[in-house]
Amino acid sequence: MFNNKILEAEILIKNYKVFRADRDEKNDQSLGGSCIYVHNSITACQISNFSVRDCLAVQLELSPAPIIVLCVYRSTSLTYEENLELIKSINDFMSKSVNKEMFICGDFNLPDVRWDACSVSGPPDSTDKTLIVQRMFLDLFVTHNLTLLLNDQSKIKICSSVNEEVVTLPSVIYLKVKRPLLMKEN
Repeated sequence: MFNNKILEAEILIKNYKVFRADRDEKNDQSLGGSCIYVHNSITACQISNFSVRDCLAVQLELSPAPIIVLCVYRSTSLTYEENLELIKSINDFMSKSVNKEMFICGDFNLPDVRWDACSVSGPPDSTDKTLIVQRMFLDLFVTHNLTLLLNDQSKIKICSSVNEEVVTLPSVIYLKVKRPLLMKEN
């Protein structure tokens, strides 16, 4: 979906800055990439030490403390080794950001994960690499004590003292915060 052939002018939304993680053109796959839109009233910067294919991290300067937004797209075409690298990169980033508030969203493409039950469908001792990878992603979120906020494509209203914005969020949202966010379902 996102690659460097798509101009920023084509995806701009009025009053928002876009941060992009474009799909590498060398890849023959046409789908992939991620983006995060941030309202112009919020100071934000892309975090350069998180450089992972189709993923990005942005720090929002909010009061009383900044929040990191981590957007992950896990392609179903990743090899087992590429999945391990993605898990390691996310784990390393989260470990270095242990005392920071974080909002993790994305399309993880993990169809066998039962997020509400914190389990993966299939035999627990399966040697199927697809199931193993899905268990590893689930373990990653459990290890970092992340809280499941949403598990489907939803519209939510994000409220602040300045404005209200309705945004469509991807399929799985995890939240790691020390203070409550003002969010309500639409």
